Amino acid sequence: MSINSNDLILTVLPSIVITSQPQDVRAAVDINAEFTITATISDSRYSIQYYWTVDDVIQSNSNNNVFLISSADEGEKTIRGYTFVDITSRNEGQDTTSRVIQASDPATLNIGPPRSIVRFEGFTPTGGYKSIDANLDDGDFTLDDTMFDSTYNIVTYYAREKDLDLTLYMDGAPGLTSSANRTGGEGGKSAIILAHKQNIEHTVLGTTNNSGVFVYRGSNLLLVAGQGGQGGSNSAGAAGGGVNIAGADGSNSSGGRLISSGQLELNGSFGSIVSTVNLQSNDTLETTPSGGKTISCTKGNYWTSLGISPCADNSTDRIKFRINDGTEVSLSDDIIRGFKPGYTVTSTEGRGVSAEGKGGRGATGGAGGTSGFGGAGGSGYTDGTAKVVTTQLGGNTGKAKIKFSLVPAVPPTPTSGIFTHDFDYGAFLGPGQGVRVASTTYINFNGAIAAAQIVAPALPPSGIDRFGNSRNNYFVIITMNDLYSSITVELLQAAPEAPGVELTKIENMGGGRRWGVWFNLPPIENLPVGQSFFAYKWSVTAGPLGFPPNPGRAYPTNNGNFGNTQNFGLPG
Repeated sequence: MSINSNDLILTVLPSIVITSQPQDVRAAVDINAEFTITATISDSRYSIQYYWTVDDVIQSNSNNNVFLISSADEGEKTIRGYTFVDITSRNEGQDTTSRVIQASDPATLNIGPPRSIVRFEGFTPTGGYKSIDANLDDGDFTLDDTMFDSTYNIVTYYAREKDLDLTLYMDGAPGLTSSANRTGGEGGKSAIILAHKQNIEHTVLGTTNNSGVFVYRGSNLLLVAGQGGQGGSNSAGAAGGGVNIAGADGSNSSGGRLISSGQLELNGSFGSIVSTVNLQSNDTLETTPSGGKTISCTKGNYWTSLGISPCADNSTDRIKFRINDGTEVSLSDDIIRGFKPGYTVTSTEGRGVSAEGKGGRGATGGAGGTSGFGGAGGSGYTDGTAKVVTTQLGGNTGKAKIKFSLVPAVPPTPTSGIFTHDFDYGAFLGPGQGVRVASTTYINFNGAIAAAQIVAPALPPSGIDRFGNSRNNYFVIITMNDLYSSITVELLQAAPEAPGVELTKIENMGGGRRWGVWFNLPPIENLPVGQSFFAYKWSVTAGPLGFPPNPGRAYPTNNGNFGNTQNFGLPG
């Protein structure tokens, strides 16, 4: 008689290997930080699942290899990702579940004060994505085709952690050199200052394909730096215009004309370089060799088909980017977006009659050359939003680019300063011996003091000092850096041979900027005229901004610091 055992099922559990660990992240308060892990499993029949912990606390709804977290508080948190599969086997009618789990290395989330981070996002026509963070606190950042190459037709950027005022150094590309080695015209060159609100989308076109450079906020075109015209067989190309500068004429072609600030329209025309295009209503295609004109707002069909105006934001909420056909780019950030890809009318350059000599791309494109001549330059443009610091025709012989730089903070206006002077008069020789007085005068001042002048009123009239002596009293007129309602003066250093120097009068000389300051000495035998000589160094501190009481009262007749009626013959 034989006895058989029950059948048992052997389940071989797969193994999970984490191939890419999460990295430490530094972020600001309430800004999403992103952590990512990648993993492989030895048995492809099973799908890897995920969860994440923050300081060892499991986070709900975190079953993804990408984990986003924000914090309202500064400090550090430990982030760890877990990969797992649950495998159920059945033996003797009982289900048994086994979990295979693999933990990542810990990563640190450091939440600190907001930084000057600009995030750049590049998009391909099929939804490919890449992002770059530039911390402008560490220095400038240059966007060109080495950051996002020609596979990325659109580059967006935004201030990620706080509002930023930025200087954009915009360089349109030069035109191409012809096969006959005739150089292309230089690209337009400009520096502008533009305010950037946090989480508001801006878009750059032209750096990835080395052409004219176009900058948008949402859907609205703000700035253009024109491209130079291409060289022809017989002559060089003409220069492109910087922001708000027309393109230069070629030898036999017209440069892109200047569109006045803010005067671009919603309809335009493609340059003749374009052979076929699906035109929207009221837009046109120029014929060879003419250049075209761009439009004030993007008009991509996906968004406009939803009834959204070309110039409006795509949503009132933060959303991800969508390519031409409306496909969402899942890796892109949630921000306020308005750019409508697919119809921008930026191909405005004119076609040359031959293969050479096309015009430069710009707000209005340069015409192409004919008879072997080089093309004309494209024009620049501004809608008036940005402050144009410098701009010029041509100037760039390198690639199309924008350098981003923080606008330096304006230093606070000083409200105090130091006045020093020395009459190089030698020493006070003692009672009855007088003072040797030379003619050289040294005057220094700084801070809130914008100018200073030693004044010697002519006699008559003479002044009567607080001691009853008739004096031709030297004093100092200081001009402040702003209008102040009052100033205070403190003596810091007096001549050692003339003890007892003290401030005796401060008087507004008219308007709040100009003030007279007097010093005096106690009675000393044979004291020379000009007692203010002996106040070598004194400080001036300005009061609140504004006109002083009774502004312009330059001739006081009584001052509380004096025991006698005064009239020093102040200048008008």
